[in-house]
Parts: sequence; structure tokens; C-alpha cells
Amino acid sequence: MTNSANNKTPVHNLTDEALTSKIKHLAAIERKLTQVMLLHIAEIDRRKLYLRMAFSSLFDYLTQEVGYSEGAAQRRID
Repeated sequence: MTNSANNKTPVHNLTDEALTSKIKHLAAIERKLTQVMLLHIAEIDRRKLYLRMAFSSLFDYLTQEVGYSEGAAQRRID
């Protein structure tokens, strides 16, 4: 990834201050997005939607359909 999240300034052109500010901002967005993802995963699990889509487990759904690695899927389930 060579551009910053706004795709206007290449990361390597950011000042040190801008880069450290940007990473803090992105981490906050990432935390919020992770929270939203976990809520959605929990609801999919509660409804057992993965069974309706012919997956035998939430883990299989997350790895095969959503595209998470095995480790990432397991961390989100735990």
C-alpha cells in the first residue's frame, strides 16, 4: 500500500508528524470497524445463517466465504 488512506498523498511523502497522526486516526477507524464486524459476526452466529448457506460452522463460513485466514477467523469467534 503506497498511498495514505485518502489516496491523495503517497505514504512516503508524508511528514513524520502527518504519518504518526494518520496512523493514530487509522487505528481508531480500525478499532471501530472491528467492533462493527464482531457485532455482525455475532448476529450471523446467533441466527446460524452459515447453516443456511451450507457451511457446517461459523469458522468455515468466515474462512471460505468471507475470506479470513484461519487465525483471524478463530480470533473473531473467540
